[in-house]
Amino acid sequence: MGTFKKGLLLGGLVGAGMTWLHTTVQGKKTKAQIAQHGADVYEQLMTEIKGSKGWKQLTKSEFVERATAIIDTYAVQTGLSDKLKHMIHTLVVSRWESFKKEQKNNSK
Repeated sequence: MGTFKKGLLLGGLVGAGMTWLHTTVQGKKTKAQIAQHGADVYEQLMTEIKGSKGWKQLTKSEFVERATAIIDTYAVQTGLSDKLKHMIHTLVVSRWESFKKEQKNNSK
C-alpha cells in the first residue's frame, strides 16, 4: 500500500473517531471523562512537582516521567483501560508548554 493510501486510510479513521467523539452522546461522555481524568492527574502532577525542590528547573523528560508514574498509579486506582490511560497521558503531557510558561511567570 502506498504512502498516499496509508495517509488517506489513517486520516479517515481519525476523522471518524473525532466525529464520534463530538457528535454521539457516548462520544461526548467519553470526551468529558477523558477531560476530567486528565484534570485530576494534572492536578496531582502539579502538587507533586511544586512540592519538590528545583521544580522551576524541571526538564520536559522529567515532566513526562513524573506524569507517566502518576498516570500509571491513577489508572490502577480507577481501573482505567490502557486506551483511556494512553489518551490521558497524551492530554497531560501536552500541557508541558503551559507548565513551562507558568514556570517562567513564577520566576519573575
